[in-house]
Amino acid sequence: MEIRKAAYELCKELAHSPARSLITEVIRSLNNALLSYYAPQYHAQVIGYLMVSQERDRFANKPFPETILPLEDKQLNLLAGFQKKIFDLNQECVRPLTQALPNCTPKALSPYNRFDFKMPAKVEDVDIFPKGQLDTLTEAFHSHPQIEIAINSSSTRPVTFSEEHYMQYVWEFEEDIKVNGILKTPEALRDIEFHEHRDSQRRTFLRHIAAVTSIRASLSVLNQLIYQKLFDDKLMVIDENSIIESGSYYFQSGGFSAIFQNAGLLLLADTDDIILAKTLALSTPELKLCRIEKLDPILGLLHIGEPRYIELRAIDENLNPYSAMLRSL
Repeated sequence: MEIRKAAYELCKELAHSPARSLITEVIRSLNNALLSYYAPQYHAQVIGYLMVSQERDRFANKPFPETILPLEDKQLNLLAGFQKKIFDLNQECVRPLTQALPNCTPKALSPYNRFDFKMPAKVEDVDIFPKGQLDTLTEAFHSHPQIEIAINSSSTRPVTFSEEHYMQYVWEFEEDIKVNGILKTPEALRDIEFHEHRDSQRRTFLRHIAAVTSIRASLSVLNQLIYQKLFDDKLMVIDENSIIESGSYYFQSGGFSAIFQNAGLLLLADTDDIILAKTLALSTPELKLCRIEKLDPILGLLHIGEPRYIELRAIDENLNPYSAMLRSL
């Protein structure tokens, strides 16, 4: 089964879990607190709430101090328990890679490795994922094509290449992707097929880092799908009925832009959200899974009914938002 389909099946079963309502009730109960204002700014799902609560002293010591009430023990244990399930799921998804390359650790591959979250000593066992669908998903993820590429291209790593090196290189590569946006490829990838032999050491090493980055990005998309399923049964959709003006589809990055009329749930969309899009600018006419890379104006400055400019990056069947960009590598 393809990873995307297995992820959909897991999310479908998640809708029937009693723990789903418990988690959403906790998060919605924080809506009037400073904690809920800052948490989404981390763009890290539940980790955002846990990090703001953990870093209360930092907010209190700002030039203009802000008092953030801590999560209650019950709230903390429930959210941390859910996050532990996500950590465990991600770790199991990448087990073939971490076993083959011990320095490419679960932490190096974690979408949350920028955050120094301290997991409480005791957390609730949040039974939210049905084991059958969980096993199906992890088995599907084990066949992620970038895992094999990462293993086969690993010989170019320096002998001393460590977990910290992995994190630094992946962060730098993703920052390069972000800076260039959806309409350009990172500088390291431009014309590489013309300037470097396919088996050159530099190109092979870059292929290795790009594969690890892609795997981490696929985990990030998976985690975001799960998080959005906590609150909504269906993904948000933009199509020709809501798009005012279509931009161009950039084949080399899998990105495209549009101006759409916000309405209903689209008013709540934010960067890094996963949505479905259907536009003539895409290479295929059907609804396509996409990640929001940019939205203007931001929610705080948005007026009801005001058009929004959106940049999207298409996600493939392996939940990889970077596959189009890495074709030539």
